[in-house]
Amino acid sequence: MKLRMAMSMSIISQSKPLLLSYINLGILKKLEMHLLKKETQILKMKINFTKEQNLFRDEVRTWLESNVPETPLLSLDTKEGFEQHREWEKTLNQGNWSMVTWPKEYGGRGLDLIQWLIFEEEYYRAEA
Repeated sequence: MKLRMAMSMSIISQSKPLLLSYINLGILKKLEMHLLKKETQILKMKINFTKEQNLFRDEVRTWLESNVPETPLLSLDTKEGFEQHREWEKTLNQGNWSMVTWPKEYGGRGLDLIQWLIFEEEYYRAEA
């Protein structure tokens, strides 16, 4: 937020350099507060998911809780880590979670953008 305010003030100062010399600090402070209030209003946006999307989230979370390996996989840079990742991809594929955005006729789940984002949120929450 401070960066945006600084950028806004920079724009004002660059476009009207003489104006700033005549503006008293009270007016400048009001402008900063106005910009901060606008920024805060933007940040208050709330996204509500549909019942179906929440059910999908529950499905993903439940599957991941049951299938994510208990210990983190080793790096792909090692032979053992590469094999662990291959096994994890096989597990994802068995649950039909490997290519979730692919169309169903090509072996995917055909997820839309919001479902895919829900899947990604849960995937990273589970530290998969």
